[in-house]
Amino acid sequence: MTAAGLRSLFRYHRHTTGVKLANPHRFRHTFASDMVRAGVSLPALMRLMGHAHIQTTLIYVQVTPLEVYQQYARAIAQHIRPIPVTPS
Repeated sequence: MTAAGLRSLFRYHRHTTGVKLANPHRFRHTFASDMVRAGVSLPALMRLMGHAHIQTTLIYVQVTPLEVYQQYARAIAQHIRPIPVTPS
């Protein structure tokens, strides 16, 4: 599919659904944020997104203050009580 074809597809679905903010670029933001929430490291995400610089990847990642706190709390809990790792 060409870039113009993808834009046309989104235009059609925005018109038929009334969802005004849907566009291919928004999916990149959603993908980046979802991958970070799933535990993908920033260097791995940078490669997945095809970026040359991690600063570019950081533009796409959006986390809430609650998510920052939850990740911090999880890291502290693991530091105090490390999760046992089973050998492979």
